[in-house]
Amino acid sequence: FFGGENDGDVYIEMFGKNAEAVRRATADFSEAFSELPFHLYAIYLGPFQMGPANLMFEKKSHLKATMTGFPYDDIDSWRAVFSIEVYEKQLKKLSEKWKSGLDKLLCDAVKDGQNIREFCQVATACYCIYTSAYLQTRYNILRDEFNDGKKENRGEILEILEREEQLAVMLYDVVTNNSAVGYEAANHYFFNKYSLAEKIVNVEYLKEYFK
Repeated sequence: FFGGENDGDVYIEMFGKNAEAVRRATADFSEAFSELPFHLYAIYLGPFQMGPANLMFEKKSHLKATMTGFPYDDIDSWRAVFSIEVYEKQLKKLSEKWKSGLDKLLCDAVKDGQNIREFCQVATACYCIYTSAYLQTRYNILRDEFNDGKKENRGEILEILEREEQLAVMLYDVVTNNSAVGYEAANHYFFNKYSLAEKIVNVEYLKEYFK
């Protein structure tokens, strides 16, 4: 790749025939990041570290989120300076735009090249985490309303739980094939296949609770 007509094009140097798909996908990923409700407290205390591995509760836990650790269901800490409505809306935009980029990669069809495989794994993990952050935020809002008597939320709650379980399974597949996903030097692992398996059990319990 080096020294030819494509010299200096990092996409071609790294991804060869998959370069254009990666180029289009990263454009969407960049747009997605522009929707991130960024604040230092939101990054440190929000659900972005654990993603789908973060356990969910049938009732408000009243546990406080810990820095780069356990976010629990503490959405007031997650959202930092943002209103709940703005925080939820921005996470939804982030996750939807990221999915648009991920679809351009056609990861299921990619069979050759270590670089593209790893890129797809990381992009998929990010999709799982950002989408889970949105779903957990939405779930906690609906759950509190449900427990306050708004029982018509039951259907949407069950749909969210189904999607959250699918994300846990998707991320489980990623981490079993790439041990770098979920790793962080200071905390060892934010999540692993065991915490994701626990989340699946957690969601199954909640699905029974809200039936």
